[in-house]
Amino acid sequence: MPRWVLECASCKNEFLYGKISETDHPLNDSVTPIVIKPEFSDGGLSVRCPSCRDTCVYERQQLLYRVP
Repeated sequence: MPRWVLECASCKNEFLYGKISETDHPLNDSVTPIVIKPEFSDGGLSVRCPSCRDTCVYERQQLLYRVP
């Protein structure tokens, strides 16, 4: 299942932000998926890395699309 990940600013490990369901694919095209990134509040979103436990603020453009 496709997913959104973030790269920790401290340890550089990628971690799961959220899974992308089939309903999140507006065109439901598995070859060229068009997926809209989730909205973040102004000023970013504070998220804790599950690996190093450091909390950083991330902007929406830092979300990375990954497929298994």
